[in-house]
Amino acid sequence: MSIVPDLVEQAKNLEKEALSVVWNKNGWTYLKTLNDVEVYWKPSTCFNGSIYKFTVEVDQLCDDVYDVMKPPDVTDDRLSWDKSIKHYEVVEKVNEDIKVGLITTPAVAMGMISKREFVDLYYFRTYDCDVTDAATSIDHPKHSPTKGYVRAKNYPAGYSVSKSKRYPNKSYMELYVNCDIGGMLPRTLVEAALPSQQIAYIRSVLEEVQRRKTK
Repeated sequence: MSIVPDLVEQAKNLEKEALSVVWNKNGWTYLKTLNDVEVYWKPSTCFNGSIYKFTVEVDQLCDDVYDVMKPPDVTDDRLSWDKSIKHYEVVEKVNEDIKVGLITTPAVAMGMISKREFVDLYYFRTYDCDVTDAATSIDHPKHSPTKGYVRAKNYPAGYSVSKSKRYPNKSYMELYVNCDIGGMLPRTLVEAALPSQQIAYIRSVLEEVQRRKTK
């Protein structure tokens, strides 16, 4: 039995809220393109900040990409390839579709953005040829805020990987980041640091997909 009895109900609500973000195509403003990844933003409805969307078509199969992106049960299975974070662990596993995970990130921008930690609820689902991981931050009794880290908050969002409609051997990645990283930070600093971190994550995913294919 889960240490947090309502996690299944929270996951169902998370799915609805995350899908409403993914399916709402209105209001996005193009920000920039980095390493073939297009970055968009619009005001978040959850906090006084922005939600970001990252989109890219890649020369990899959908299932191969998602196998890497889906948060694993074992810490080293994530840290062995994801260089965009400092630490990862599963705080609680409810079932194969619902987990609570901890991620910490290092200080960036020459220390102007200090170390952050996230405690998130993950919910994995498959829709036809699309696979998704919805996520949102929650409080969990197994992990209190860590001294020296800013507890950041992810609002409902996530990512999806789908088969390319044009090329069967390619896939289309969309990542949505609805994150209040906390602190009194200028928007220009957030716009520089957050997209760079996500693009580093995407690059790490694709490198790991290729590594697994050549083992």
